[in-house]
Amino acid sequence: MYPWARAYLLAKKHPNTLIYSMARTTEREPLFHWIGPVALFKLGFVSLKGRTDIKIASLTQAIPYRLALQRGDISELVLKSHGFDYILTADIAQSYKLLMAKKVDIILDDARYLAPLASSFGLPGDSFRFVYEVPELTLNGYLAASVTTPMSIVRALRAAHKTMQNSKEYKRVMSQ
Repeated sequence: MYPWARAYLLAKKHPNTLIYSMARTTEREPLFHWIGPVALFKLGFVSLKGRTDIKIASLTQAIPYRLALQRGDISELVLKSHGFDYILTADIAQSYKLLMAKKVDIILDDARYLAPLASSFGLPGDSFRFVYEVPELTLNGYLAASVTTPMSIVRALRAAHKTMQNSKEYKRVMSQ
C-alpha cells in the first residue's frame, strides 16, 4: 500500500505493476492497460457528525468550506475545475485526520466507508456524516496494469476479470 500519488507514479513507470482502483479518464487512457472495473464509487462531502452547521445542497454551496483531498485523485481535477480550493493529503487517512482535528470542514469519500474508517480510528461508526453526493464523482474504479506489462499477462488478467464478472460477489460489489 502506497499513498495514491506514489502508487500512480510507480504503476506508470514499472513493468508488471497493477494499480487499483483508479478512475479511467481520457488523460490516463494511454498510460495503462485497463483490465476492468473493480469498484463503484459514489463520492461526496463528509463532515464530522457534530458539524450540523455544514449544509450543502449543491456543489457550489460547498466551495466556501475548508476541504482536504488526496493528491492526484480524480476528485482533485473535478473540484478544481469548479473553483474549489483545498488542502492536499497523501491518502484518505490523512484527510480524515485533518477532519478529526478540525483543520478542515469536509473531505471527500463514499458513504459506505464512513463506519469502517471511523472504526479504524477507534471511533464510533456514526462519527462522520455524509453531507452531499457529488454527481460527477459517481464512477467506476478500475484495475489497471502498467503500459509496459507484457500483453500476454494483460490478456490473462482481462480473461480472469471477465470470469469474475459473472460471480455473485462481483455483481453485488458493483451494484452497491
